[in-house]
Parts: sequence; C-alpha cells; structure tokens
Amino acid sequence: MKKRSLNFKLMTGGILIVLIPLVVVGAFSAWKSSDALTDIAVSQSEMIAKSVSGLVNMALLEEVKLVSGIAADANVIEATSGKTDGAMQRLTATMKKIGHDYETIFVTDSTGAIRADGIGGSYVGINIGERDYFATAKAGKANVGSVIKSKKTGSPVAVVAAPILGKNGEFQGIVAAALKIDFLVEQVVSTKVGKTGYAFMTDNAGTTVAHPKKEFILELNVNKLQGMEQIARQMMARESGSTNYTFNGVPKIAGFAPVQLTGWSVCFTQDQKEFLAPAHMIRNFILIIAVAFLALTVVGVLFFARGISRPITRS
Repeated sequence: MKKRSLNFKLMTGGILIVLIPLVVVGAFSAWKSSDALTDIAVSQSEMIAKSVSGLVNMALLEEVKLVSGIAADANVIEATSGKTDGAMQRLTATMKKIGHDYETIFVTDSTGAIRADGIGGSYVGINIGERDYFATAKAGKANVGSVIKSKKTGSPVAVVAAPILGKNGEFQGIVAAALKIDFLVEQVVSTKVGKTGYAFMTDNAGTTVAHPKKEFILELNVNKLQGMEQIARQMMARESGSTNYTFNGVPKIAGFAPVQLTGWSVCFTQDQKEFLAPAHMIRNFILIIAVAFLALTVVGVLFFARGISRPITRS
C-alpha cells in the first residue's frame, strides 16, 4: 500500500511538473497569437476598404470631369433654349466615343425637360426634374445620382450630372450621362483575400450596389440584416473603421470606408475562422507536443518511481 501510494505521488508530481508549464506556455502562446492575428486582420480589413473606396472615388471623379466638360460646350448650352441641332451632333459624337461606358447622355432645360440626347432623340420630352441628381446639379454641384436598375439592360447604372450655366452664372439646365457601373462593380468584387474575404459596396441608403453574388445587387439592404446593425449605422454615417460581428451565426470581421464623392460605402469582410487558422495550428501543435511529452513523462516517471520505491519497501 505504501509502495503504491509512493509510486502514485512520484508519478503525479512528475507529470504535473511537466504538464503545468506546457499548458501555461501553450495557452499563453495561443492567446497572444490569436490576439495578434485578430489585430492584423481588423487593421487590414479597414485598409482594404479604404483602398477600394479610394479607387471608386477616383473613377467617379473622372466621370464627373468628363460630363462637366461637356456642360461647358457652346452647342450644349444652346440646347437648353431649344436650339438642339448642334447639341444632338455633339452628344451623338460623344456617345460613339464613350458609349461602351454609358447608356445615354442628354441635356435638359432648367425645368428638367430633356431637350437633346446622344441616341437619336429617344429621351427627348422626358422630364427628370424630380430626380436627385437634377436637384443637386441645379444647386450648382456636379454629382453622381443614386444607383438604379436600367430598364434597357437590367444592369445597375448611376447618372452623372453637371449644371449648365449661362453667361451670368444662371442655371439653364444639366448635362447627364447614365453610367454603366459594371466596371466599378468588378473593381470592388475582384478584391478577395483567402477563401472568405471579399468586398461589397452600398449606396448612401444601405442598398447593395456591388457584391460577389450578383443576385444581391439592388436587392439587399444592410440596414435590414440582423447582426450588421452597428456596421450599417457607421457606414450610413460615412465613417471609416473596423469591428467584429456575427452574421448568420458566423463570427466575422469587417472594415469599411466611404466613397467621398457619393456617400456610398465599401465594406471588406472575412470569417474569423479563416484568419485565425494559423493560431489554431499553433494551438494544435502545442497540444500534440504536450501529449507527446506527457507520454514520455509518464514512462520516465514510472521507471523513476519504481527505482526509488523498491529499495524503500525492501528496507
């Protein structure tokens, strides 16, 4: 009985001497590596979102410059008062050059009635005076309107508009071009990291305008998604940042940044499980090492305990 008790004490003590440091070191290493990887992933998600939103902003600024340049054309200015022949020729020539990026380009008068367009006059007579881009242009600011689904192609388009001003700076109408945003969508969705990291973009009302899953475009609103309430509020407030969240039971991280020109927002998201995989590998490796050392310790302590306890019991 004494021998068994001594053996047990020696074995238990030896195992604990080896096991406790391994458990402490292993837990600390896994915890620190998880924290470090999470910090890196969160920071990276915001940088990616800012990078993509910056590219989108620059692309839209170029489109605004193009339309603003057309608004200063003498023939286009004349069209606001009914002299449309020169404007029709100018707009038709412009469409031949940039038509692959636009569905149409047109000129309105000060009430919003379309006077001329670049596709044979099919838009002439339509009034767009209640559209958001017209109101903003009327206030003197070139802008990009809300993304809508094209009735012609079903693809998302955004109208780029610039005011037409008279000699004394008075508002006479606008030049507007329906921009196909396919190239912007591709720019956003081509941003991928690993298997689960991707970017998407919303407009200033939270409606998705770019997403790897095309069926979500103009159909999904982040304000209505459970688990994304806080992120949606920050995106709608044109904030930049990053955070952790859970969506459909999956822990994720997200970084987001606004498109300054439009108030749209780009978000980059990734599953925590993926970016924490290296930390999990470290944890599993430590567990394997711990089990191996434990087995060796048990064998070593067993022989050691027997070597000590036998002489004691004989005496």
